Amino acid sequence: MHAERNPGKERPLDHCLSVLVSPACGERARAKIYPVMRKGYKPCSRQHVRLKTPLFVVEDVEAAKRIIRELGEECSTTVEVVEVCCRRIFREAPPRSYVTIGPAAIVSIDVERKPLDYWRSIARSLLDTVPGIRAVYGKVQTRGRHRVPELVHLAGEELSEVIHVEYGIKFLVPLGRVYMNPRLASEHERLSRRVKEAEIVLDMFAGAGGFTLHIAAKGKAKLIVANDINVHATRSLIHSMHLNEGRLATPIVVVNSDARLLPRLLPPIFTRIIMDLPHASQNFLPHAYKLCSPRGCMIHLYRVGREEREVVSDLKLPARLFIREVRRVLDYAPGKYIFRVDIEAGRVGD
Repeated sequence: MHAERNPGKERPLDHCLSVLVSPACGERARAKIYPVMRKGYKPCSRQHVRLKTPLFVVEDVEAAKRIIRELGEECSTTVEVVEVCCRRIFREAPPRSYVTIGPAAIVSIDVERKPLDYWRSIARSLLDTVPGIRAVYGKVQTRGRHRVPELVHLAGEELSEVIHVEYGIKFLVPLGRVYMNPRLASEHERLSRRVKEAEIVLDMFAGAGGFTLHIAAKGKAKLIVANDINVHATRSLIHSMHLNEGRLATPIVVVNSDARLLPRLLPPIFTRIIMDLPHASQNFLPHAYKLCSPRGCMIHLYRVGREEREVVSDLKLPARLFIREVRRVLDYAPGKYIFRVDIEAGRVGD
């Protein structure tokens, strides 16, 4: 509600250079442009919000030009510099630890360290400073075997579900009921490009379908089986498949099961298996191995750790499996990261 917002002190109008990008490139643009954004300024007009077109006020013109060239090549969409009316706002800086899922911002909060009113004031600041945000929720923790965030509404609208977009792919996300990490958007895209022609892919812990839908949109795989134990996740994935019907070129079979039971339900036909369960993926490795194709298989196992040696030290691999690569994917917490461990299963008989 606008009445709750603290508009802060505003200086007279100014003119700012801004980068205007198409909605399909919004997530990638935000990550690249953030270091050169002109902090504390916002456009006077909200027309770009109504048109759902990301607009970023920038300070470093030369860096902005370089980013525009990169985005133009990577996104193949409209990227341009425009001069807009802007206004400087003085207010408390928004927290760094937040993500956006569609029009909702999710802030990691600690109510034991700071009272809820403090986090509500931060939330109101986010509403005023981050373009396109309509609601702010606080994430207290991630709970249960379904990996769902425990959310507290802090400011703005109360949204039960949102449409989140990554690289033009739409995801229906029921807030607080489905695992979705928007910071993995680049990893979803990166891994999807590694899938080769006619592969059969298993997404063991699909969540909202980040890996599944990116791979299906590329169209190289022959079949994708997407599994999750959370029925809300499988339902939202099916809905997202309908939202992207014209973009998906690979058949998807959705399964709602405990991953431990998959070897009883599915034949060993998979040439690529994705295990995005960073805190427990290693416990399911024997079950994934049973599902590998006799022709060979690549397993992508995600883990949280401080360094490469730590995330592979306790992996007990059968003779047929060997580690091909370890890659740091994402910052997780101070001194901790999410790693992807690529484990290859050789052809039976080799």
